[in-house]
Amino acid sequence: MKTTKTKRIFVISLITVSILLVATVFLLPWLLRDKIIERARLELNSKLDAEVNFSDVDVSLFRNFPYATIRFENFYIAGKNEFVKDTLLFSKNIDLSINIKSLFSDTGYDIRKLEFNQSKVVVRVLDGGRANWKIMKKDSAQMADSSDMNFHWKLEAFSINNADIYYHYDKNGMDYIFKNVNHTTTGDLTADSSMLVTRTTCDSLSFIWDGASYVKNAQVSFDADIDANLNDMLFKFSKNNSKFNALPFSFSGWLQSIPEGWDMDFLLNTDEVDFKSLLSVIPAMYSTSFDELKTDGEVDIKGFVRGKYANDFYPAFDLSVKASKAWFQYPSLPSRLENINVDARISNPGRTLDETLIDIPLFSFTLGGNPFKASLSLTNPVSDPDVKLHANGKLNTSYISKIYPLEPPTSIQGIVDLGLNIAGKKSWFSANKYDKFKFDGFMNMADLAIRTAFLPQKVEISKAALKFENRYAEVNNLQMKYGDNDMSIQGKFENYIGYLLYDSELKAVLSAKSKNLNVNDFMSENKDVKPSSKGAEKDTTVLKTILIPENIDISMNASVDNLKFADMTLTGSNSALKIKNKTLTIQDLNTSGFGGTMKLSGLYNSNDAINPTMQIKVNLAEVAFKQIFNQVEVLRKYLPIFEKAMGKFSAGLSISALMGEGMSPVLQSINGDGMLSAGSISVGKMIAVEAILKALKKNEIFPVNIDKIGMTFDLKNGKLITKPFSVKLWDTKLTLSGITGTDKTMDYNGKIQLPDKLKLGRFSTFNLSIGGPFSKPIVKVDLMNTVNEIVKENVQKAEDAIVEKVDEVKQAALEKARKEKEKAIAAARIQADKIINLAASQGEILITQAKKQGDKLVEEASNPITKALARKAADRLVEEAQKRANDLNQKAAKEAEQLINNAASKTTF
Repeated sequence: MKTTKTKRIFVISLITVSILLVATVFLLPWLLRDKIIERARLELNSKLDAEVNFSDVDVSLFRNFPYATIRFENFYIAGKNEFVKDTLLFSKNIDLSINIKSLFSDTGYDIRKLEFNQSKVVVRVLDGGRANWKIMKKDSAQMADSSDMNFHWKLEAFSINNADIYYHYDKNGMDYIFKNVNHTTTGDLTADSSMLVTRTTCDSLSFIWDGASYVKNAQVSFDADIDANLNDMLFKFSKNNSKFNALPFSFSGWLQSIPEGWDMDFLLNTDEVDFKSLLSVIPAMYSTSFDELKTDGEVDIKGFVRGKYANDFYPAFDLSVKASKAWFQYPSLPSRLENINVDARISNPGRTLDETLIDIPLFSFTLGGNPFKASLSLTNPVSDPDVKLHANGKLNTSYISKIYPLEPPTSIQGIVDLGLNIAGKKSWFSANKYDKFKFDGFMNMADLAIRTAFLPQKVEISKAALKFENRYAEVNNLQMKYGDNDMSIQGKFENYIGYLLYDSELKAVLSAKSKNLNVNDFMSENKDVKPSSKGAEKDTTVLKTILIPENIDISMNASVDNLKFADMTLTGSNSALKIKNKTLTIQDLNTSGFGGTMKLSGLYNSNDAINPTMQIKVNLAEVAFKQIFNQVEVLRKYLPIFEKAMGKFSAGLSISALMGEGMSPVLQSINGDGMLSAGSISVGKMIAVEAILKALKKNEIFPVNIDKIGMTFDLKNGKLITKPFSVKLWDTKLTLSGITGTDKTMDYNGKIQLPDKLKLGRFSTFNLSIGGPFSKPIVKVDLMNTVNEIVKENVQKAEDAIVEKVDEVKQAALEKARKEKEKAIAAARIQADKIINLAASQGEILITQAKKQGDKLVEEASNPITKALARKAADRLVEEAQKRANDLNQKAAKEAEQLINNAASKTTF
């Protein structure tokens, strides 16, 4: 019994302990989580002069058992001061594997493994040498908290998974881009000495220097065993194996950290390199059926890097590449590029990059039986490039497709004959020392045809002769086609080398001729063909904004037999063009178009790349309404009333505007003025005219013929302000003026004059207003305004007569008062009575005359409509006469009272 009881107690105790252990395993991470978060933030921010943060922390005892794992989610390090907008590091998560024992220790956490997942690193060095990775605080050792939660690095493994790394060296214009980098390092990283095993791959490596791409999307791998002395920061490379695309190599040597940089000594080993692997360095060769490529030839590659790299001081380096008697061929193609010989070297004695020498004494090959040979030497590439280049050979480009698999639609054929000799320094051009620089040669082309995916249409050069010398490049009889566009150019370019090297001003005087030129083909940004609502294909070409290059001064006389721009078609165009200061000036363009002729002068200014501007003066003579409205969208927006007109007109226009997408003017920015005149034109059925006829209760038949029209207008902020103009619609005269808006609305006022045959008298003219959208205009005819004008006119005449009579009586009274002072009061009373009586009688006369005028209007009216209007006018006349009579009586009473008062006070008049 006692044994059984003891076993029972033991089992219960074991179960209890197990439950407690399991509970501890699950609960411990949550108990430690907040403490770890607080401590991690404190430790990192106390040691780094940067903003360090993370979104969450996860603690697990199972992920890397028997080690605990701390995972930092969305971890980032952001710069301060001049790097405040830069994120040095971002990781989706960072895993730290920790000795579980250290979780229960009061001395801190022992970190055994560090892993970065899905990271992005942006490293930048500014012009002044300040680097964004230098974020360790100098006094971090003193600032470190010595409490019981410090992190102790005892790394045995380090890894980076799926990282993108960007290195920008602003001072020298260098950019390195590493995409999808994966790296592992194993070994004791905290021991005084350790053998580190590293494995690194990069799916895409690119190197850009001063805007030029020298390496593009290369695949790189690097595996090395490194004997690391971590006390002296000395790393010796023993066993290693690397590959650049298909080019294998290894090296031996060492790397040691020194103040402000590194000291190194490496020797390159390329024993396994053959010509095929050497070709893989060329991106175009490595990306196209490389595995099928057949090659042969002798290859020798040697190189070393030796010395210190600190600040702007570089180690010595030397890399030489030689290939002789080489060739390559794709089995699927009939020919091969042969007799390839390369002797190239890049070296630096170990100072600055400006000490670099690039020397290619030999580069040659044979294409289709024609040899080509070139050589190049370049010194002082940073401060003042000194270049020597020789190139000579005839290239039958038709053979390119026979030796290299071009992807459709790419094709090239034709002959290029080239001979160049160049020698001199870049600075000689800035100092205008053209005579010292040697540049002579030629390039002749015949039956050259090129088609690529970047060119929607084929480029053809039937013949061209270019001659080069120190200062000038002369173009003789260049004849080319782009699709259906043809052009012939002759002329001379000045300072073309300075333009290429220094971006100094390029000058040229040219003449150009073309039989067919469609400007739209050179402005197409993208072109999609989509079905319209009727099933037909619709051209949705998007025209891009033209930006004129700076530092160009070109004068050109141009003539084009058939010119197309947007929807416009012009013939027989001749003009003088000037390109300077990012502005195109068109001088005296004469052309035929729209059924008539056009003269144009203007300019297009692209100094503001976002909002270029244009200024134009144009004169149109006898152009057809139908043709110009079909081809010029702006006119359809501003003058819809003429969209269905038949006939011809002349016009003058001066405008300025901003240019928007598709090289169309921004309507709200248009300002200017102009005029339009036409003889006999025929206007089809128009909504606005129909609305006017409906308001007049007239039923007419379209089209309507207009004998003459003349109008002037202003353009202000995109609004067309039309000054008063008259047209005759059938037997009705219409006078209008107003505003047309860019939102396709109008606001016009004017008068309508009905024909005399209707015997409407004064009622034949009345006011008119047209407003609202073009598609549904609102027309208002104001008949009562005419009635009011007649009443006002007649009343004013009667009032003027009465006032004149009162003034005569008043003057007589005043004169008599002056002569007979002693009888002033009595006389004043008599005269006052006369004024009052006179006003009363004149008021009666005014009312009587009003009644007569009203009766006469009614009598003259010849139809029910005008009689009704006349009766209303007669009633209004009597009402106004009664009102005026009352006013006269009140005024006479005041006059009489004033006379008596003046006489009583013996005032001298």
